Amino acid sequence: MDDYPGGMPAHAAGTQAKDPVDAACSGATIQATPLLDFQHLFEALSGAHLVVAADPNHVVVAVSDEYLRATMTWREDVIGQGFFDVFPDNPAVRGADDVNNLRASLVLVATTGRADRMALQRYDIRRPDGTFEERWWQPVNAPLPGPGSKVAHILHTVEDATAAVRERRDAVDALRAEQDRSRGILESMAEGFVLLDHAFRVTEVNAEGLRIDGRPHEEIVGRHLLSRFRLLDQRCGSAIRCRR
Repeated sequence: MDDYPGGMPAHAAGTQAKDPVDAACSGATIQATPLLDFQHLFEALSGAHLVVAADPNHVVVAVSDEYLRATMTWREDVIGQGFFDVFPDNPAVRGADDVNNLRASLVLVATTGRADRMALQRYDIRRPDGTFEERWWQPVNAPLPGPGSKVAHILHTVEDATAAVRERRDAVDALRAEQDRSRGILESMAEGFVLLDHAFRVTEVNAEGLRIDGRPHEEIVGRHLLSRFRLLDQRCGSAIRCRR
């Protein structure tokens, strides 16, 4: 019985047609693609990455070259070791909680199967000579499922934020030094003197200003200039200036 309306297709009448893929590859030499070496691929990845087992020891199973450079370690000293054996707390930092914070994050990821982006962490790194170097990191821990979708490993990725933290700290120190210098100038003046911010709130007042006003320092600083400020009288003259 003719199953094709209008008769048999042309290719069905004689020799069976070639598969389209076979036809496309006809006459071409097909070479097998070698399997990727994922271990070396991971090690060469851009970024500081490390993989630990999702168990209480958090044994390191893989680490990228950049992570090794950032932490001043060697692959043979890290692979197969417990993470916190290789990267312990800095004993010189009193009350250091870096190990506890990271361990809690790893346990959370292993338990929930969800990634955890940690807050900025101080986690000092041990130098080859045994001393420690201050470091700040922005860590992210992500689950790597194994058989049965259970978390088998955890991808630990860090961004070194040490330079940014030091820059901010230097800026704060410079500001404090400037404030101390300004305060010294204020205290040396014989007139009552206040400093104002751009919104005309008092940021500082010298001892003579406190004596004239009669209120303690904490009741003046932070108040608006026109908020019942007693210094606004003829005794202060032009001593009130605005600093932006």
